[in-house]
Amino acid sequence: EAFLKPEYSGKIVVVGGFMGIDEETNKLTTIGRGGSDTHAAWIAAALGARCLYIYSDTSLRRANPKIVPEAEVVPQVTYSEMAEFIVFGAEILAYRANEAAEEALLKLVLRNTFGLNQGETIVSSSINNENYGIKGVAACPAAVLALSHLPNAPGAYNKVTEVLTKYNIGFVSEAGDLRNSSMVLNDTPDHLLERNIGMVMKEIYEQGIVSELVYKTTRIGLIGEGVGKQTRGLVAIGETLQSLNLPLNMMSIPINGVALSLITDSTHVPTVVRGLYNRVF
Repeated sequence: EAFLKPEYSGKIVVVGGFMGIDEETNKLTTIGRGGSDTHAAWIAAALGARCLYIYSDTSLRRANPKIVPEAEVVPQVTYSEMAEFIVFGAEILAYRANEAAEEALLKLVLRNTFGLNQGETIVSSSINNENYGIKGVAACPAAVLALSHLPNAPGAYNKVTEVLTKYNIGFVSEAGDLRNSSMVLNDTPDHLLERNIGMVMKEIYEQGIVSELVYKTTRIGLIGEGVGKQTRGLVAIGETLQSLNLPLNMMSIPINGVALSLITDSTHVPTVVRGLYNRVF
């Protein structure tokens, strides 16, 4: 309400961040991890701003600079692509801030405070010929739920998916047959998988299903709108794995079509990421 007063027109607004009102107690509280970005997006939307600049201590690169030092800053991404980068571990922007910006159609400009000459990343809903394609290669730890000796009865596999749905845990891949199958569990920025995996495994066991959770795996993805329809992404994966003599254990394209990912042992991450980067960029 204060921002709408005529005497504030043309003024610079300085606001304390990382705070919000608790809906249950109606008291002021801190927002939690990522609260600074999220609060900035809320304030920008409330002001009717069209653009929000966020300064961080890192940049959004086409690959992890620890693996590919020469990786360039991604110049432009959509909200969906940014969400995938965040899920894969990019710490340049909070997940909730990206959601808030998309809801308000608020353009984000991400800059590195300590490296302004590196360039900036624009996050928006725009898709055109210039920013349509593979934007980057990313990797994050993954948990594979291996199911074996599923009961030879209708709906046995669905019992597992129902348990995962109950705890809001999605899976991005599956492979195998009706008796033996594997799925890659997809954690969220709120770490629902980490908090609920014990109950998930207990309930699957109570269904009489043999399962094993394998943690020493990594999900490596090519991120970009419509990436699943781009043959160069599939070719890059095939050529990279062949050159390293690695099997293609599991590959998936999420429903939103923004990431094409594969699962490999964590020890192969640097060579696979580097191989994909060289073939795509």
